[in-house]
Amino acid sequence: MLRLHKSFVLVGFSLILLTPGLAFGQGTIYFSSNHSGNWELWSIRPDGADLRQLTRTAEDEHSPAVSPDGKEILFVDGRRTLWIMKTDGSDRKEIPLPKGIYAQPAWSPDGREIAFVKYIVLPEDRSEIWMMRREGDRWGEPKRLSPFPPMRLFPCYAPDGSKLLFTEFRRDERLGAIEEIGVFDFAQKAFKLITHDRADSFKGVWSPTGDEIAYTSNKSGNYDVWVISLKDGRQRQLTRDPAYDGEPTWSPDGREIAFVSTRSGSKELWVMSATGDLPRQLTKTGKACKEPFWGK
Repeated sequence: MLRLHKSFVLVGFSLILLTPGLAFGQGTIYFSSNHSGNWELWSIRPDGADLRQLTRTAEDEHSPAVSPDGKEILFVDGRRTLWIMKTDGSDRKEIPLPKGIYAQPAWSPDGREIAFVKYIVLPEDRSEIWMMRREGDRWGEPKRLSPFPPMRLFPCYAPDGSKLLFTEFRRDERLGAIEEIGVFDFAQKAFKLITHDRADSFKGVWSPTGDEIAYTSNKSGNYDVWVISLKDGRQRQLTRDPAYDGEPTWSPDGREIAFVSTRSGSKELWVMSATGDLPRQLTKTGKACKEPFWGK
């Protein structure tokens, strides 16, 4: 990456103007992009600086999930196996799992457990959420959390580790297949839906304080970023652009949200305040970016 001036950063051969004096969030945003040909893992600072390509293989890599201490990344490769590596791209290791199709890894807040999705395609398409403990470099036996049916995807631990978000596929008599956001309570061992949008509402992520959830939904007729309060159930629509907006991820301090948008013509990373104000384009690859994860 070539830096021309404190207010200008080259990203993907295109120039992005950064507003002088604007305060940017802390941490690093990790994401997947096909800018270099196939899907690889990248990282970038919230101010658009320090763009790095973390993987360079012939296979796709995607679905990054950064450990709570900011030192490691879980991800999925083109063979649908789970991997772990340092956040600088070094020390890459495959996670020992039985042969299968795996996706969407997530860390527990203490970094000692992961959740992930296991796909089964025969004799019918199905998905289950599994969990596995970790002690140092040793992994425990995987255990199934959510049996099929229904199909549940996109696990995400609460900041205090007491609950797990998920997306549930449901059958609506009028609309057909829809998606809703739900939560699993570990103490009560109970699944509960928290959205009843009768739409595609999916990929929920907890705010750092644990009192709000950001997610993607088309309940307004277009895919946008929404937030639901767990205190009173109130929902807020954060984006209203006619383009696709989705895949939100909170900044570590909870003041900003990064997301994917097609409002510039291709799927790029954008950042806005947690209230939906001051949206700014972060990448300009001209290809596609997806699955941002805002880590430390």
